[in-house]
Amino acid sequence: MRQQDDEFFFNFNNFEPLNDHQWNSTKNQTRISAILGPWTVYNNVKANFLPYKTGAYMTMYVLCDDQMSDNSCDLPFCSEFDSEVCLRSMENNASCNMMNETIVDWTDAIVFIYLEYYIDLGFPYNIHEKFSTGEWIGPYHSILAQDPDVYGEDRYTPDGQLILDTYILKYLNAPSTEYLKWPESCDLFKADEFDEYLGTAAVNYTVNNQAKGLTFDESFDPYYKTCENGNVKPMLPYVNFTFIQDNDENRTEKILVRFEMKLLTYPPDDSAIYYLMPSLQDNGFPISGPYCYDGDPNRGYTFDLVFDSVEGTTLGTDLDHSCIGDYECIPPHLEECNCTMAVNDNIIFEPIEGKEDSVDLKTDIYIELATVFLFIAVIASCGYNFYLKKRIKEFELELHDEIISNSRQDDEILKDSEIKYDMLENSLIEPLVPQNQKG
Repeated sequence: MRQQDDEFFFNFNNFEPLNDHQWNSTKNQTRISAILGPWTVYNNVKANFLPYKTGAYMTMYVLCDDQMSDNSCDLPFCSEFDSEVCLRSMENNASCNMMNETIVDWTDAIVFIYLEYYIDLGFPYNIHEKFSTGEWIGPYHSILAQDPDVYGEDRYTPDGQLILDTYILKYLNAPSTEYLKWPESCDLFKADEFDEYLGTAAVNYTVNNQAKGLTFDESFDPYYKTCENGNVKPMLPYVNFTFIQDNDENRTEKILVRFEMKLLTYPPDDSAIYYLMPSLQDNGFPISGPYCYDGDPNRGYTFDLVFDSVEGTTLGTDLDHSCIGDYECIPPHLEECNCTMAVNDNIIFEPIEGKEDSVDLKTDIYIELATVFLFIAVIASCGYNFYLKKRIKEFELELHDEIISNSRQDDEILKDSEIKYDMLENSLIEPLVPQNQKG
């Protein structure tokens, strides 16, 4: 089932193309910069009456690789759109090669991927399970292959909008591809299944299929209900970006996107989900299969994630130019590798002057200045000592005068007291003389 006429776009006004680093390339770096960042395609589907729900998520984080892109080149008649790639030798000679037949030492972008799906079935099954990669997986190296026919003729969307540019994300076998690792927190598949699911084998299979021009359905068809061709082989997501000119008065530039992913699941043959998958599929959930897995033609099923801005999407599917869910949006690989200028308060860089940078002249100036300051300090010290001695003498004189003055005052007070005492004594003795003794 598909929903029609879904549109997903971003507006770009007054952007100037950046200078390109490739040889004779027509790639527009401003448009490519609009592709960078996280993209999440997801669906959540619920049954009308029964408490049954399923959901699947695929987040792709796209970022530029300025270091490896410096090795890029471009040759006439070497079409990345047709899975051909230009490579430069150690002598800087350029040659055209098939992407699926060589190791490519440059990229337009590197990609990290996060996958998740859940099955929530209520009564009577009571199944509530969620599986994910647990962490970001990558990096996957890729080229944004430009459609050359866009420049050869005018193309239009079904709505009559002029197509300006188209890029298809194509994966590469890179020198680091063999080092892709299974994350320990992953429960979507086991460690020994990683290589075929998202590891080196999956990259090789995807690169070969894109070189053949096979769609997802064409790649999965040989494993549908049969094990004659072995186990189903998972693939990395397909992504197309198309830039158009809107018909509004400002001629706004928009981006149309197509994401396609078959998220493979293979429940154990003794589990309830194994027997319920056909029922969910028959009732309209966006599930395809069965495909052969582990020798069982009925074990493999896929949650289909298709978002197309023009042709429509699978049931319940949406796309955001962002992360959703409760996992960390930025891959830790990017947080740990900070290519901007380092800021660390614990480590200080102090430049050392060169030996021939007038060191003697600066030393003489410092000695002369130190001598002047020392001389001034000596003079100031002597003057201050003289001032202190003078003040001490003045203080001693003032103290001596004060002591003498206080001593005189005490003598006068004492003498006055003695006079008053004699007068008081006489006044007390005189009344005691008898009257008859007077005269």
